[in-house]
Amino acid sequence: MHPHPFGTLIAGLLLSFAAMAGPTTRAKSLPKAPSPAISCCTPEQARDDLAQLFETLEAIHPQLYHHRSRESLQQALADLEPSALSTPLALWRAAAPLVNSLGDGHTWLNLGETEFSTLLADGVSLFPLALRITPDRRVWVDADPFGRGVPVGAELHAIDGQLMPELLARLEAFEPGEREAFRLANLANRFSVQLKLAIGAGPDYGLNWSWQGQVSEQRIAGVALG
Repeated sequence: MHPHPFGTLIAGLLLSFAAMAGPTTRAKSLPKAPSPAISCCTPEQARDDLAQLFETLEAIHPQLYHHRSRESLQQALADLEPSALSTPLALWRAAAPLVNSLGDGHTWLNLGETEFSTLLADGVSLFPLALRITPDRRVWVDADPFGRGVPVGAELHAIDGQLMPELLARLEAFEPGEREAFRLANLANRFSVQLKLAIGAGPDYGLNWSWQGQVSEQRIAGVALG
């Protein structure tokens, strides 16, 4: 691995990557590496590291392109905007969905420890409602544990002006797994964290929801960690 900052970042991100060594073997993790805070980089360095990342995956995964062609993935990498490669967080937000698009539930990319800890530090505000996502990709309020006044059973139509079908598609891209039902179930279980990691939403949230035939607009406060 070359010595520039993003090379170290990718090494740190790889610590949480797991890949199948074969169809009948158990998942194996790469060795743990440090994930330091990084404040500068260049798009060229980031592209170099992404190339090394996928070269590593190709070397250890027997059927990496079973669900998506190598040509399609390489084109997606080439199409990344420089802004998607400018910080460790931006790089993870660009790279993690590409890894997940390979369709292997045993292969994923986690955010580096430093960036994860910063995003989810004490005092950071998260989305406060528990949600349920049905197979038709509709989103329902399953619980309001912090008393934000949203009825249990209400259907959620938008958060901060983003319609739920679009938002689900964005967040689902950060969930590994071959089956849609598996990805959506995991997303429902960790929706609040994924919303923060993938988009950085908060500290409060504008909701559009309906209940018993009535549509409501409401702004609710998040819930602070710690």
